[in-house]
Amino acid sequence: MNNLNLARVGLALILLASSAVGAQAAAPQVRNICQADFQKLCPAAKPGRGAVMRCVKTRLSDVTADCKSAVTAAQERSAQRKAAKLAAAQTRSTTSAH
Repeated sequence: MNNLNLARVGLALILLASSAVGAQAAAPQVRNICQADFQKLCPAAKPGRGAVMRCVKTRLSDVTADCKSAVTAAQERSAQRKAAKLAAAQTRSTTSAH
């Protein structure tokens, strides 16, 4: 493996690891900030498997500004995680082709 490919693999792993840590921290943060909004807007949504977040996303215009910011930040982190996973997969396929 040449140095450029090694650097790509290292960067992809760093991005993947940092995004996974961010995801674990994001859920409690959103839950804490948005608890009152969740209870008010989505009382029938049961926690787990993203049901509450799906409900809140459909009512995002009705949540408090702090909750909206927290949900938006969590969505951005999720997009970053997906991009990091894609970059890691592309790097693996590039390095395995050589």
